Amino acid sequence: MSTEAVGHGTHCSCVALGNNALLITGASGSGKSTLAVEMIALGCRLVADDYVELVRCEDTLIAAAPQKTAGLIEAHGIGILKADHQSNAVVRYIVDLDEPPKARLPASATRNMLGLDLELIAGHGIHALASKLVILLKGARLPVAPA
Repeated sequence: MSTEAVGHGTHCSCVALGNNALLITGASGSGKSTLAVEMIALGCRLVADDYVELVRCEDTLIAAAPQKTAGLIEAHGIGILKADHQSNAVVRYIVDLDEPPKARLPASATRNMLGLDLELIAGHGIHALASKLVILLKGARLPVAPA
């Protein structure tokens, strides 16, 4: 097992509950920052908004904010807000706001980032998505069957 860290940045947002984080992906204007703001209002902390630095260390993906934007998040129609934040967290999930769910109880799906397969949640059009994701980050879900 390699202990060498491999990293890059990506256009997305990231929130965490404790050390469990999720990346929020989607096209420009899809609601990444809005979802992050909703999750912060429900008790999550901001890791990064708009651009996330990702580092793979062995079998773990770590997300962090660029120093210049740490603790700052865009609130559409309001401006830039200061938010409760943490410097980094372990990425457990990816939510894609462009992709609708394939079923009401979908089979497990993954997306590869830096050579690691992370669970993918198709988030487009899901009602109360922020609340559901906060509960997910608390670890309150039964295992999902693989596709």
